Amino acid sequence: MAFLAAVVRAGGLAYAAALPEPLPRPDAAALVRDWLTAATELAGGPDVEETAARWLGAVATIIEVRQLNRSRA
Repeated sequence: MAFLAAVVRAGGLAYAAALPEPLPRPDAAALVRDWLTAATELAGGPDVEETAARWLGAVATIIEVRQLNRSRA
């Protein structure tokens, strides 16, 4: 997810949505592709893309915290 946030910042939502494998697991990739595709349909330009990148970054942080908590348990 952090990688996708960087991709969105560098290339935009449409570019990220067009990646053949935006995430390593097929089920996760399909879900994220749907999110990215829906986000590309919003009108808004750079502000929408930065918001999407921040959201992806936040999701990456949540995933990382969950994994750390699981490993400590």
